Amino acid sequence: MSALMLLALSHAQAACEVQPQYPLSADRSAQRATLQYLQGVQDHCLRNSHYYAWRGALELSLGHNQAALESLERALLLEPDLPGAQLDYVQALLTQGDTVAAEELLKLLAQRNDLPPAVQELLGQTQTQMAATQAYADISLTRWQISSALGWDSNLNSAPRTDTLQLSIPSVPGGSLSLPLARSSLPQSGALWLSQAAVQHLQPVGSDNSSALLVSAQLANRSTTTSVKTTYQQAALTAQWLQAPQAPEQWILSSSYSYLRYGSQPRFDEWQFTAQRQYQWGRDCRLSAGLEWERRSWQSSSELNGRYQGLLTSLDCSIPFIAGSEGSAHRNPIAWGAQLSRGHDQPVHAARPGGRHTRTELRAYAGLVQGPWQFNSSWYYQQQSDSQGYSPLLDQGSPRRTHRQSWELQVSRVLSGSEGGQSATGQLRGFISLQHSQQQSNLSIFSMRQHSLHMGLRWLH
Repeated sequence: MSALMLLALSHAQAACEVQPQYPLSADRSAQRATLQYLQGVQDHCLRNSHYYAWRGALELSLGHNQAALESLERALLLEPDLPGAQLDYVQALLTQGDTVAAEELLKLLAQRNDLPPAVQELLGQTQTQMAATQAYADISLTRWQISSALGWDSNLNSAPRTDTLQLSIPSVPGGSLSLPLARSSLPQSGALWLSQAAVQHLQPVGSDNSSALLVSAQLANRSTTTSVKTTYQQAALTAQWLQAPQAPEQWILSSSYSYLRYGSQPRFDEWQFTAQRQYQWGRDCRLSAGLEWERRSWQSSSELNGRYQGLLTSLDCSIPFIAGSEGSAHRNPIAWGAQLSRGHDQPVHAARPGGRHTRTELRAYAGLVQGPWQFNSSWYYQQQSDSQGYSPLLDQGSPRRTHRQSWELQVSRVLSGSEGGQSATGQLRGFISLQHSQQQSNLSIFSMRQHSLHMGLRWLH
């Protein structure tokens, strides 16, 4: 019986004809196809260390971290000194947050003098990553940002596009009455001065400093030459707890408060809470999903107060794009992402116009750094519908439905300070920003269009 088992194992080993190919293909579809092929021939490669090393490397590249850990463990059980598998195993341990075991194995690898050049290069990159991870645990970081800009806006008072108000009045012949809007209620364009100040502080917390607390505050002021009623001041404070920023999975809890003063009068204040579970998705992206709560209180119109609750999911990616010739290559990081949320805004007062609001929002952004230049864009879409008629005087009491979208393009350039980061005195950037937003509604009084242009300076430290 033992002889038959040995013969079967020998046959399985002899039949394993996989030829590992390094470096791995950058095409993820090709990686998935190769992994599927390897899974199909597993029964013939049960004692082939190179098979499991290749399979583990593919799984690690595709973000299948737990499966990669198991495959690489099998490879090292069969051939403990396989350098490529050892290095990939270090990476797999890091994805699981086991930095102690990863550090010990990394020290053993660094003592070897028989590593191929390609593995030596990867070893250096992994050591740099480990050093950054260890340094993070002892770093508290504070960043300041101050900006000032001059610009022009086509609709400073966010007025409707129409110049008449159509009222539904059954007692009037024809059932409706058109009234002209006051001049102050029409779109007012003009020059503006926008100033902003923001600070962010990152503080590692916990017994092992594996968690982090991110606190940020922002103040903004807009002054215009049109009217004091088109000025505003806004303040926001946010606290965010990250369970394990270096781990592939973590919880993120966030709380924020914002306050708006518009036209020298308090407008509203808002509390918001979110709880999200974040996952590593591939090498460059993170996917999260969670819940969102919000309470908005209007200072002069308390009947509009509401409480929102809903679901949200987001994807954030940062890709280290390499540009330039082989002799002068440099990194131009590309960041992009999107967030989708949907929920219901319940009225605090039963008499709120429109009743319950159902809201769907989609946000997307993209950014690229190219030497001293930085390019950023964002897009926002919101759809809202009311559960009951907004007012019997508007379209015979029809429920309000709105579609709002806006986008912003911004280009900035380093004027002084380090291009790759910030000098001891900070970094000064010049920027220009173009914005556009519009809202469409079945009730014309809620249709709006606005565009603006800003140019200014931003100091970061």
